[in-house]
Amino acid sequence: MRKVHPSKTILVERIIIAWALLATAAYFVQKATVDYTFDYRFLSRPPSECRFEDIVQILPAIGKAFYIADAETDRSSEVALNRELLARYCLAPYLSPDADAPFQVADFHHRMDMQQWAWEHQMDLFRDFGNGVALLKKKGLR
Repeated sequence: MRKVHPSKTILVERIIIAWALLATAAYFVQKATVDYTFDYRFLSRPPSECRFEDIVQILPAIGKAFYIADAETDRSSEVALNRELLARYCLAPYLSPDADAPFQVADFHHRMDMQQWAWEHQMDLFRDFGNGVALLKKKGLR
């Protein structure tokens, strides 16, 4: 029987281990690229932020505004509270706690005529963004 030098045995073992590692890595890379589809939905903005995206583009130019919640809904209900908190979160840097602010953000969740509502509350409709969101200003402001 012929003797094999130990260094040759170690070299063969290392080649087999390297080949096994490469084959395993190639299998997992191939499996990941074939079976995995990337889900981009987490990148989309929630509807609560999309509701106010147009008004958020205008508010930095005009300054702070006061938030007016929907008057016709029960403010103690959980749904109304969640809507108001989400709106205040989206508009936070632009909101003033002072009700005497020259501009007011109306956030209504039911159908109504914004121009009529503004007239009844001695305000001018600065811009109606649709979907119940409007920017109002106090009468007499330019």
